[in-house]
Amino acid sequence: GIYSGSIVVADNFFSHYIILNGNCGVYGCKERLVGQSCSDPANFDDRSFQAGTTDMTINTCFGVCSDTTDPPTVDLTFNVNMINEVTSPDGVFFAGGITFGQPGDIPMLDPDGDDIYSVTLTLPIGFRDYHTFTNGNCPGDFSCKEQLGGQACASPEFFNDRSLVVPDADEVIDVCFGFCTEDGSCSVPTAPVTFQVDMTSQTVNPTGVFMGSSI
Repeated sequence: GIYSGSIVVADNFFSHYIILNGNCGVYGCKERLVGQSCSDPANFDDRSFQAGTTDMTINTCFGVCSDTTDPPTVDLTFNVNMINEVTSPDGVFFAGGITFGQPGDIPMLDPDGDDIYSVTLTLPIGFRDYHTFTNGNCPGDFSCKEQLGGQACASPEFFNDRSLVVPDADEVIDVCFGFCTEDGSCSVPTAPVTFQVDMTSQTVNPTGVFMGSSI
């Protein structure tokens, strides 16, 4: 799983480079290093290297600013509050992105029965991907995933899943199923809405004017 290539350059040669997972003419398959220490924002967030006067070997990890092929990792604990949901008897799962697979692959557990399901994953520092939570085991169509469309944490470019950038220290991430709250709460902010209807051209029924709904 470690890929290598060699080039010959002049002594003290300096340049930028990037690693590609595929052959993509518009660099859509390049590693994403935005915000990491080795990326150069002035040069498309690519890496840079400075040659010396002797042979050198550069070790790194795809998508991570590491000087080793085994990047440092951290533990991320994901807690999803299911208090507003009728939890599927099949369970709750962590899924999605390129890495996290189908519903059913990564189960989340609620050992104390408080409707908060948890899983801890060990991931490389700087790793980037998308993820979601599913209420049930629905591989293939993801029909039981949370629906985040239009909310701040949704990523329209990837099925409205949540985005993930792995920090440089262990972290606990508290969320609510289907909502973009960041503290694990499932309360949704509310605001009053006033409806006004002009009845000056109508004979108002003596019982009054009312609102109704077909829902």
